[in-house]
Amino acid sequence: MADFLLKWFMKPRVESDIPGRLRLSFPKYHLLPKGAAPYLHHIETLYLMVPGVQSVRLTPQIGTMLITYDPEKTSRAQLLQWTDMVFLTGAELLRRLASLPPATEDQVIRLAQDMLAPRLEELVKR
Repeated sequence: MADFLLKWFMKPRVESDIPGRLRLSFPKYHLLPKGAAPYLHHIETLYLMVPGVQSVRLTPQIGTMLITYDPEKTSRAQLLQWTDMVFLTGAELLRRLASLPPATEDQVIRLAQDMLAPRLEELVKR
């Protein structure tokens, strides 16, 4: 149930879709806990894992994200699927961290990357 709620709250809306440039907005971004703000820059790192993603600019103050990418290597559909994977993996990561010893920020992002890597392989195969 929590995964469903997270996915629903963080469902992006496509604001602009030009091949190679995708702007997403997250209408319910204001529901994120205030404590999440210092860590949002890591979302950019997770998107850069996708082959073809060239840059990611997150603007948390207004709940938008601009992704520039090579349309020969990835697509809007893959980026939207990746968005779901990133948020659902984030929820799974929080559950895991609750049962582990305290971790540094770098350890947490590395764990997120490790969890997302096999999911990315599946996404790229499609």
